[in-house]
Amino acid sequence: MIKDNKMKFLEQVEKWWPVAKGSIALVHKPCTNKNCHVCKSGKRHPSFILEYMEEGKRKCMHVPKAMVETLKKAIENGRLLEKELLKMGKEMILDYRHRRDQAKENK
Repeated sequence: MIKDNKMKFLEQVEKWWPVAKGSIALVHKPCTNKNCHVCKSGKRHPSFILEYMEEGKRKCMHVPKAMVETLKKAIENGRLLEKELLKMGKEMILDYRHRRDQAKENK
């Protein structure tokens, strides 16, 4: 039973690639050009950041525009993976209990 679950899990994880954890946020930041008309108007420039936790601290990184859609999909896949991991923990316990109860009945 556990080997079957492992194979199903590995097949599913392969479908979920790429995978990441965190969230993407759209922020507006000033640029470094002191003569920028957009910044002078107060609008600022749109930019995406990846927010994530590392060693209990919230961190963030700039996300290049070309990577935004790929990273969004990876984060979505990461959430699916987390749900699957939770499900697997429960299934392991239920499988153990079932085998234990079967062993008691066969005595």
